[in-house]
Amino acid sequence: MSQWVTNNKHIFQNNGMVFKSMVATCFAKGGRLEQSYRPLREESARDVWDAITTYSATEPVDFIQHSGGMVMLLRKIWNGFCEWIGQTAWTWVNEHVKEMLVSLGFKTEEAVVLAQDF
Repeated sequence: MSQWVTNNKHIFQNNGMVFKSMVATCFAKGGRLEQSYRPLREESARDVWDAITTYSATEPVDFIQHSGGMVMLLRKIWNGFCEWIGQTAWTWVNEHVKEMLVSLGFKTEEAVVLAQDF
């Protein structure tokens, strides 16, 4: 399964998704392929646990507070998704901030990027 990561890691990187580690997994269960699934599940569980213990923070991280609160976090997620799928017209922009920046001399494109963080 790790060969899949080797073969496809560049696709994630080309889309701006860079990870400390990637783990290919199989958690399928039951059916006529259960004998094949079981060792893959066990290997997957070990690999995921190893990645968690290797790369997890030593202290809890409040990513909502760290991101500026729930609204700001959702805005960042949404805007990142829009950029990733190539639909930047859908991004969440604070129009008042954008207009203020434009009136201060920023180019519209620059103001849009900056206003996404408000």
